[in-house]
This record gives sequence, structure tokens and C-alpha cells, in this order.
Amino acid sequence: MNKDYCFSSPFSHAMEQFINLKIATGQDCRWLKKCFKELDCFAIAEKLSQPEMTPDFVGKWRKSLVNNAPSTIYQKLTVWSMFARYMNRNGYNTFVPQLPKKEPKSFVPYIFTIEQINKIFYECDTWNLKAHHVHSILFAMPTLLRVLYSTGLRISEALSIRNKDINKNERYIHVRKTKNGSERLVPISESLIFTLNQYEYYKAKLPIHRISLPESLYFIKADGSSVSDRSVYNRFRELLKKCNIPHQGTSYGPRVHDLRHTFAVHSLVQLSKNGIDLYTGMPILSACLGHKCLSSTELYVRLTSSMFPELQEKCSPINAFVYPNIYHHE
Repeated sequence: MNKDYCFSSPFSHAMEQFINLKIATGQDCRWLKKCFKELDCFAIAEKLSQPEMTPDFVGKWRKSLVNNAPSTIYQKLTVWSMFARYMNRNGYNTFVPQLPKKEPKSFVPYIFTIEQINKIFYECDTWNLKAHHVHSILFAMPTLLRVLYSTGLRISEALSIRNKDINKNERYIHVRKTKNGSERLVPISESLIFTLNQYEYYKAKLPIHRISLPESLYFIKADGSSVSDRSVYNRFRELLKKCNIPHQGTSYGPRVHDLRHTFAVHSLVQLSKNGIDLYTGMPILSACLGHKCLSSTELYVRLTSSMFPELQEKCSPINAFVYPNIYHHE
């Protein structure tokens, strides 16, 4: 069932059944398997003899998560609670963990200015290594960063793109490996197509076998190997220094993921300038970003309204109440 880990605790049988049920409905089970692996290991460590959770068992597990963020603990408890209810429906008698009250999100993303974006692109284009390393990701970085900013893709989504996923004739990228497991088509502009053509021209010159096959990865190093997200993060931090954009520390950014946030805000600004109400444009942006619900996209509408108050004048008055002020934006 899972090539990386075999469950062996008393929960193993129910876990395998539950995962197979989720897979049969077309759901992505990577996070589920990760949580189950942790539960399985913890049950073995606690020498659990029966497939049942108790308040004491769950309490011990929560105390062991000293290095987990509250949001991560909440997500794990959600999986445990869902699994416990499934077990009870199938003849087991087990305690269902209660979810803590979820704290409202207070994080405000870093939004790059147009000038900063242009500076990042310029520094990346003119970046020369002190020594030529075929293992460097610099070959792909200029195009990769433009794709992230122009489409709002997550870094994991961009790095999973295959050659066959780029359709320049119909101007879209087919994103198959997504966070929520739902594939989507992301439109691309003429200027981005020009950048992709340049990248492909030089990539085709690399003496690498099978480099142009449809199933081959689109973004690669000069030696043909895959690009890791960690390498992109490290290079991006170096780029920020070159651009004199201060990094404010872990979890405060700016981060590579903030290119996605910037895409969202800049897109809404452009939609507004084209005469489209911010709130009306929200479903368009939501579909492009791959959000399952509009509430995930609403942050960008409120953030855009806060950063560009002059755009509120172009909005329908009936929608004005959905734009509460956002303070302390960096």
C-alpha cells in the first residue's frame, strides 16, 4: 500500500482500509499517510495492544509535539479525529479527539512592488557564478521565477511540470501535482511564452539524453538533474541580498512563496484597472490559484483594497463591507 512505510501497530488494518477508501475517491493521501505514520510509530512506542485511542493516549501525543506549530497540531488532530470517527462506524470503540478552537489567521504576506520584481529579474538575469558548475540551478532560475510570478504557482507545482504540460498554442500550463490534489489549467501571457521559448532554445542545446521527451521534467539544472525547492529557496535569499531587499526572518519573509501572493495582488490591481470590480474578479483569481473555496482568496481582495485604497472607488458600493482594513502590512 505504501512503498515508503508499512504500518505495524494495532491501527494498521484500519489505516490501510481508510487510505484505500480515500484513494478510491480520488483524493491525494500524502498528508494522511504522513500523519498515520506518526500515529503508528507513537502507538508502537506506547506499546498499544488494542486499536483504540483514549484521552490519555491522545494527551501524551500532544505533549510530545513541542516543536510543532499550533496550525500543524490542529491539522494532525483533524486527521486523527476523522480516523477515529471512521473506526467507530466500523465496529471499533475509540475516543474521538476534540479539535481546539482555531485561531484566526494573522499572517500578512509580503507583497513585492513592481520595481522590486523588475530588480529581482534583472539581478537573476545578470548573475554570474564565480565558477561554472553544471549542478547549479542558475540555468533555470530566470525562467522559473518569471513563471512563479506570472502564474501564481506554488514552487512544488512549478518544479513538477513536465514538457508535455506546457501548451503554448493554447496558452496554458497543465498543473497536475497540486496541493489539494485537483488538477488545473493556468493561463500564460505572450511575454511569458517568449521567455519559455528562450529557455527551451538553450535547454535543447544541452547534450542530455531524453531532455525533450514529453514526460521529462521542464525545469532542470545544466546537467539535466531535477531542481529542488531548497536550492531555489537558498538562491532566492541570495537574490534578495543583491537587490537590497532585507529578509525579516523565518516565517516573515520575503519568501519564494511571496511571489504567489504578489501575483494575486498585482492581478487584482490589473483587473480593477481594466474595469472589473475586485470582488467580481475574486472567482477568476481563485480558479487560477487552485483554491477550493473563495474564502482562501478573500484575503487577497482585502489586502489589495488595503494597499490600494484608490481602487475602492471603482468597486460597487454594495461590496464595500467585505473590505475590512488590514494593518501592519510590511
